[in-house]
Amino acid sequence: MLLDTRGWGVLDPKEGVYMSLGTYKNNKIISYFGISPVLKSVNKNKDRQSMENLCRDVLKEQNPKNYSFSEVKINELSGYTCQAEVVGLNINETLHLSEFILFGNDSNQYDYILIASFPLNNSKEKEKVETLLNNFWTK
Repeated sequence: MLLDTRGWGVLDPKEGVYMSLGTYKNNKIISYFGISPVLKSVNKNKDRQSMENLCRDVLKEQNPKNYSFSEVKINELSGYTCQAEVVGLNINETLHLSEFILFGNDSNQYDYILIASFPLNNSKEKEKVETLLNNFWTK
């Protein structure tokens, strides 16, 4: 659940993505935020190396630069994040792209994959993405 989506528009559904949001400029999406719940029963390998391999697989087609991988905690969920710089698909800018793999607590049947991107040197768009992340709750 996202508690504050001001400034974001709902995008057309994508396969495997529960919710896709975007910010626009000149009728082009410039920042993106996607949420994909994954059943815990499907997501068996949660060790650090398996999660890093998953991140690298997701990003490899986009020729990432300045790749990083680390542990993360967002509100009540813990997991991993990988971050990189990639060339935008619909805008001619370098984007900061983050993938978050978050593990639901024991009472929750889902884990979550969040994907977020924004133009690399755009602090306003970065703040919008961070606001969504800080307002992501699963209760």
